Amino acid sequence: MKSKTLTIAGILLGIIALNVFFLKTLTEVEKKVQKNAQYKTIKIEDITLKIPYGLTPQKTKTVKVWKVYPFKSEKIFFRVSVARGNADALGKIVKIDLKLKKLPEKEGFILTKLCYVKKLPFPEKGYYYIKHKNKTNHYVLLIENKGKIYYIDMLVPSTLKINKNMFDTIILSIKDGERKLLGKTTEKELKTVCTKTYFILCQSEKQLILGISSLVGISILLIFLLVTRKMGKLPEDLTAKGIIPIYSEEDVSTSMVAGTKIQKIYTAILVESRGIHIFYKQKRLIFIENQKAKEALKEEKFLFSKGIELVVNKNQIENPPFSIKWSVYQTIKFRFFPKERERIMQIIKNL
Repeated sequence: MKSKTLTIAGILLGIIALNVFFLKTLTEVEKKVQKNAQYKTIKIEDITLKIPYGLTPQKTKTVKVWKVYPFKSEKIFFRVSVARGNADALGKIVKIDLKLKKLPEKEGFILTKLCYVKKLPFPEKGYYYIKHKNKTNHYVLLIENKGKIYYIDMLVPSTLKINKNMFDTIILSIKDGERKLLGKTTEKELKTVCTKTYFILCQSEKQLILGISSLVGISILLIFLLVTRKMGKLPEDLTAKGIIPIYSEEDVSTSMVAGTKIQKIYTAILVESRGIHIFYKQKRLIFIENQKAKEALKEEKFLFSKGIELVVNKNQIENPPFSIKWSVYQTIKFRFFPKERERIMQIIKNL
């Protein structure tokens, strides 16, 4: 049992160590990205805003009542669309865009539509929303200023928070002359969007990678527990088999050696008046009578600890594991590491 506990502890420590490594690495990468991020100021109609240098302008076009100013990079499509109108039209545009019958009073995450919508806090006149479709996040700021409606949006094939941060940086830089269109309250509330959408619409790189590494580690742990659950257990019908234990121990760390191949398993050891039984997956692996057990079982010192070694012919194994059953080697060594090694040897000696 001690070996199994150490293995579980090792897996858990491995998960923690891996997460610490990823966290440190990602923090450094994030610092470098933020340090190297560069923005340029552009002017569209009455407003100015800062966009990344990587976004290059495309041909301006008119779509119905909207004048569209598109920008593009390798994976990001950004545009500023402008139309005449007042704040009363904003809610209607959002409902049509998100296909909603009714808008939340202040903000809301609609899981069935995979969208989040927020009415900007007073005195701003507008909406901020995100919708996810076909593996693409669509970020939108819809705002009214001086009789014009600005529909500012960005499409990116990712839900990583770094993209949301980019869009937020752009819209928070919008100015009309020296006046900022979005205030400190909006800036503060935009930072809580990922949490409010339960990280479905946006995840930080740290959360994503740490989550994956934790999931992998936990999966390994669960598989280990599942595989070893009954590996080193005694049968439940010992009395029916006429076996009365003098000593028994479950989950004994065991190494099977066939030639150069070593396989780690867990077994159960049971000593009774007739001899010693070794069980694997609740089936008897080996039975050795008293006199033979005294000669066959030997205390040995291995690399890190002392154990009991048993050398048998493959034909003596009643229910051999798959790897042993098809082994070309006829001599198999078993090395047991029970908690009560000395006690087991003393009992066998006195039988």
